[in-house]
Amino acid sequence: MARQTTQRLVFGGLWLALGIYAFGFAPPERTDTFSLMMQIIQGGPGINPILASVFNLLGVLPLICGCFLIPADHGRKFPAGVIVALMMAVGGFALLPYLAFRPTQRIAVSRIPWWVKLFDSRWLALVLAGATVWLIVSGSGGDWGAYWAQWRQERFVNVMTLDFLLVTGLLSVLVRYDLARRRLKVRPWLWIGFIPLFGPLAYLIFRPSLQPTAG
Repeated sequence: MARQTTQRLVFGGLWLALGIYAFGFAPPERTDTFSLMMQIIQGGPGINPILASVFNLLGVLPLICGCFLIPADHGRKFPAGVIVALMMAVGGFALLPYLAFRPTQRIAVSRIPWWVKLFDSRWLALVLAGATVWLIVSGSGGDWGAYWAQWRQERFVNVMTLDFLLVTGLLSVLVRYDLARRRLKVRPWLWIGFIPLFGPLAYLIFRPSLQPTAG
């Protein structure tokens, strides 16, 4: 009970702080934010590669989170896939309340369906790792000075960047949950999971396949 209370206080507090900052203290919103988003999606000219990279990584991160949450939480009443879908739109605003109210007790799973096996797959992890590397490399030649100026002046870029950093940091928490779900006691992975992005991705690639459990 104490652990669950702490979990709710920490993740609920982060969610509340993120919301208060995003809508109360972040820079003002641009009138053409939607147009900017469409330009990034369409690969329009003049878009800073760093901005495009962060934006597109926020499309990959929910799938990485899904590789943790869908196998680890299969069998619970509230499907983790719903959170993964919501993260595509609102990122950490969906993940934080889920982590705050996520049950901590073990669950028994006698059968693993195909969609859980998909998100448990090493091949999907490799695809996501490749996409992550490609997006980081593609953004490495961008203008950091221009990005910093946008971060200070535009709510969309400001909150998007904080959301990216937040979700990236929370991946280390998901590594811990997944280790517990698989009943693995491999302590090095707890530390490797703290390496931003690549530690959790390495864990996804090398973890053993999920097996049915008796609870």
